[in-house]
Amino acid sequence: MFRLRPMLAVMVLCVALPASGAAREDPPPIRTVTFDHFLQTDGGTSLVELEAGEQFRVVLAHTCPEAFDYRLRKLPKVEKDRDIRTFTDKTTGRPANPSMAITRGPIKHEAKWGSYILEVVAREGRKQTKCDVWVDGNGVPIDPPKNALANVDDVTGGHWDKEVKLEPALFVLAVQSSDWEVGVDAGPVFAFGTDRKFTTGPSPADPAKKIVVEDVDGQSSARLAIGTLTHFYMPGRSHGPVAGFSILSAGSGSPQGNQTEYYIGWGFGIGPRKFRLNAAAGAAYAAVSALPAGIKLGDPITDATTIATLRNVYRWRLFVAFSGSAFRTGEDSKPPAPNSPGK
Repeated sequence: MFRLRPMLAVMVLCVALPASGAAREDPPPIRTVTFDHFLQTDGGTSLVELEAGEQFRVVLAHTCPEAFDYRLRKLPKVEKDRDIRTFTDKTTGRPANPSMAITRGPIKHEAKWGSYILEVVAREGRKQTKCDVWVDGNGVPIDPPKNALANVDDVTGGHWDKEVKLEPALFVLAVQSSDWEVGVDAGPVFAFGTDRKFTTGPSPADPAKKIVVEDVDGQSSARLAIGTLTHFYMPGRSHGPVAGFSILSAGSGSPQGNQTEYYIGWGFGIGPRKFRLNAAAGAAYAAVSALPAGIKLGDPITDATTIATLRNVYRWRLFVAFSGSAFRTGEDSKPPAPNSPGK
């Protein structure tokens, strides 16, 4: 029964940790991709990483809804692109002809789509494609404040760029599929219930006689090792399976000192991809000190030296580890998209 309890605890922990982590995990925010019709007059391209089923929005800032229609197209990876929806927005009653942002979404991404295109086309019969764009004191286009919309002559905090000519354009959202990440790191690992010690004690039946007992007060709760762990992060998540082994363990003077331990469990990461701190828990296949062959707990003993030399027996035990990233697949930074607005 003693050997079954650690394994039962490991099984419960490995099942409960991912489930509890998923329960606490808030729904991911809807990703927003923003283009700027004023700054990107000829269109632009943006690269985004999406999972199948993930939702996103496309925002086109500083455009002229009265002059243009907006069509969002899906381009499959192998099929011909198709038109999925056509939008027409109208804004009236303004003191000027202000530019504004239009939003398309949220849209649920499907794995078969390789990219999305926001097509800005001039409305049929509409020759005027000019808008008034509000810029701040540094010349950066921003959404106009309420006072500027209420009174075109109020230029507090900026001014109107009058009758800016906008052109039909294409804005491409290229999708990079989210995939598994692999991270390798190192750090301290604690394997519990591995440092067993034994001594002699009085027999309950006859206190004058000695029997073999476990020295609970003399043994450590856990053995410390330095281990290397490989984390397999699920797509778009900071947790997943983990496996590894020890490279150095404490207790070089004990029978199990510097015996290699093997780990398998579940890991959780905190922080950005390249600087992630990890915690992991699971099962360790580790050397455990055991009584010499033929001797077991409760056996009568007359010579204490017969249990002075212990042997190593590999057993499954619970482990907990903490580590920092040393290597990770993928890159955080992406090259700037063509026609993207300068900073």
